[in-house]
Amino acid sequence: SLVLGGGRLTYTGPTAAPDRLFSMSTNGGIDASGTGPLTFGAGTITHSGVTGRFLTLSGINQDANTIASTLTNSGTGGSITSVYKTGYGNWNLTGPSTASGLVRGRGGNVTLDYANADPWAGGALLQSGTIILKAKAGGTTETMSNLQIGEAHNGLGILKLTGNMSLTVASLDGNAATQRHNLIDLSNNGGSINVTAISTAFNAGNNGLLNNNTAVSVDNGRANVILRAADSTYGFAAFAPGSTSGLLQKLGNLTTLTPGGAVAIGTSTTNYYLGAGSYTTTGTANYSTLTLDSAAGAVNLTLPANATFSPGGTGKAILATGSNDVTISGGNTTSAITQPMWIHNYVDPSATFNISSNLGTGAYFIIGGTGYTNYSGLGLGQKTSPSDTQFVLNGGVFRMTTDQDLA
Repeated sequence: SLVLGGGRLTYTGPTAAPDRLFSMSTNGGIDASGTGPLTFGAGTITHSGVTGRFLTLSGINQDANTIASTLTNSGTGGSITSVYKTGYGNWNLTGPSTASGLVRGRGGNVTLDYANADPWAGGALLQSGTIILKAKAGGTTETMSNLQIGEAHNGLGILKLTGNMSLTVASLDGNAATQRHNLIDLSNNGGSINVTAISTAFNAGNNGLLNNNTAVSVDNGRANVILRAADSTYGFAAFAPGSTSGLLQKLGNLTTLTPGGAVAIGTSTTNYYLGAGSYTTTGTANYSTLTLDSAAGAVNLTLPANATFSPGGTGKAILATGSNDVTISGGNTTSAITQPMWIHNYVDPSATFNISSNLGTGAYFIIGGTGYTNYSGLGLGQKTSPSDTQFVLNGGVFRMTTDQDLA
């Protein structure tokens, strides 16, 4: 039989279901890069040796590559088995596995399919790519010991629940990785996510807003987790106001501003909402979060001359969503940003998020999501002290329409 002892098996042929399994003596990998799916059937993946190890599933094939076999730990104690999913292909885990490590999403899709068995006994870690939990017919109730959102600073990690999946997370951890974007997708799912406890890498701020903390301050969090609800609308992930656990939901109790005139966006503890229409701020924009929702029509936000985006406290994030264009313009002509700024772009494929303000010259400018951004401002990644600023693209499509010095 095949023994994975540090190497990787690459498959490049047509649809195949080998009549033999494999064993592991240490770390190893399977690369599915064929013209059809690769399937390993029923049976148990055995081990020689008792050291902890990981199985890397990679490749470029986007069919339903599958391991229906039972994945087990190599021993007891720290002798656990984890799965690393890399590359932009797809892999499904469908067997009755007892491995208790982490499924680590590092690209493409990895699906834990509960149709016939519990495919994983451990936790999950989002770095990039998508981890999908697929319920069996009639629904699935599952408890996950640990969900870690963010292994590294940069990336867009997605956790998607499909069918009628109700997930309880015993411990939600963030690994102090704030310079990233995360999406929890419950669209078209009849279930929910219930969190029993959050680690010190998270806090629940204004109205229960979920913040991923920096490594240096438990109260200096960033709203870098977005929740897509069952009705497919987007919002900042939150608990019920005043709670630090319970059901994850979209942030509520937003302060809705009226379009058509000057508006004050001036409180760092306020979560503002702007619907269809045009708005001009009365001065510098200071906020916890800012939601620009174009579902009912285009949203245009203009800063007056010399004003800046200067979000304070926790949050420091903007969410753009909806089926129409969203536009940010105006502000200080040298630098329209004075504090680190997180932008989540989830406008529909038919829409564009237009930014003509100069957001790249004053502080960290971090953008991610799945939408299309058209940037005509200046200065990406520039400042007198380069260590004080970065431009980070964690997802979506970003178009620069002006010359940029990216040094």
